[in-house]
Amino acid sequence: MRAYFTAIGTSANTGNLDEVVLALTEPGHYYWFMEVIDSDGSPFNFGAAVATNLDAYEFNDTETLATILPDKQNTITGNMDSINDIDYYQFTVVRGQDISIRLLDETLSDEFIFEINNNGWTPLVANNNYLLSNLQANQSISLRVRANTALPADPSNNYTLTTSSIVTSFTNDVISGESNVNRIPLIAYSQPYLTTQAYNRLNWSLVLRDSTGAPIEGAIAYFNFIKDVEDQANTSTSYQALSNTNGKISDQINLNSCTPNVKGILHTEYSLGYKNVWESDVEVGAWQIVIPTNRGLDENGEIDTIGIGGDNVPYVYFGHICDQDLISSEPS
Repeated sequence: MRAYFTAIGTSANTGNLDEVVLALTEPGHYYWFMEVIDSDGSPFNFGAAVATNLDAYEFNDTETLATILPDKQNTITGNMDSINDIDYYQFTVVRGQDISIRLLDETLSDEFIFEINNNGWTPLVANNNYLLSNLQANQSISLRVRANTALPADPSNNYTLTTSSIVTSFTNDVISGESNVNRIPLIAYSQPYLTTQAYNRLNWSLVLRDSTGAPIEGAIAYFNFIKDVEDQANTSTSYQALSNTNGKISDQINLNSCTPNVKGILHTEYSLGYKNVWESDVEVGAWQIVIPTNRGLDENGEIDTIGIGGDNVPYVYFGHICDQDLISSEPS
């Protein structure tokens, strides 16, 4: 019976350099074939090491087998299975948009070496944001993470690689309550003016865009909501959402219970030929939208963001209408 074998890896280094074969294989029986080209008769040693704690992106240990990252915000978690492990990644800048790249090494162990191919592999510092601009449409960015051979590899330690389009702007922002809200006008209550008002549901939506104006998939935005401005410590909540393939974020907040902190607001509504006077009890709150740009830190050492609300006017005031009573109604 004739046996047929398939080579899964070879090594033929010059001189007396060590031969190394690295392969990702299924469990089974494997055989070594060694052919001596030249020898002085000295003994030689060989052995095999097995790694089972593989990350989700093996086998990508050569540039031709690089993991292709899609046109979206990418967050990759990987590890070094051995000191010979190298993880290759490729990201195509489809529109020539500005992007940032970062390797997060939470262990601070220096066991990961992060590099970008810029006419040769150039090292980058871990835990730093790198902004890449002036790129061409469909330009490919090649990245790799390899083990620091001066340290033992620990497969239980992970790195996090991010490739992100810079969020330069947002459009189509709508923050509102129900369409049938009987609003309290500025003339009736102005300290503060309740820009946004709702009964039971607060809707927020917007579209996130890159430096070319195109929508970004997978970008994040935070809706920071204070239900009661007089009790911010106990009524503050941060909601987060990711943009879809059209760059859009759309979410709804159910307001649940309502505890008024301003009562007896009288306001007039003109409807169907009638002048209606209402009395409303309101829980005054506030909101802001915070969108990380992915540029890294700003000049103050804080995460660079855009959004609605800032240093001068931190919040937009919101009125959760708890109760409305019709006081009078007469033809107008």
